[in-house]
Amino acid sequence: MNKTELVEFEVVKKTPRICFLVSLSNGETMIQDNRGEGHLHAWNRLKAFLSHNPELKITGLRLQNRKTNKIIEMPSGQDGYFFGQKVQMMYPPGHQVHTLGIGFYDGKEAHVSWVELPRLKRLKTETRSKGECGFSLIENKNE
Repeated sequence: MNKTELVEFEVVKKTPRICFLVSLSNGETMIQDNRGEGHLHAWNRLKAFLSHNPELKITGLRLQNRKTNKIIEMPSGQDGYFFGQKVQMMYPPGHQVHTLGIGFYDGKEAHVSWVELPRLKRLKTETRSKGECGFSLIENKNE
């Protein structure tokens, strides 16, 4: 299987303006792409890619606004990393607030920062148990 069938390692046409970048233990950086309907989200494809390449680990995670170059970076060398999205319906009807969660897992709990799009303004930080993270957590495999 060609690795770009699952993930991208360069900016492509389908790279969103605000994207996550994942540093891997082999020195490569995976860049989020949005392949659209019928495809898994890039985070889920990254999880599949890592299961096909068990020698690789995530060594770092950052969120970047490619237009403003603003970056939110998580500490490197953690036991795992978190990425999630929320859409909140607000009043008046039809108004939505889009937020992204980016975080790290220290082996005991996940520390997640929620940021408002598109400004990457930090709204809140929360701590979650491993079980509360669900599919948003990719845990590095212990050697």
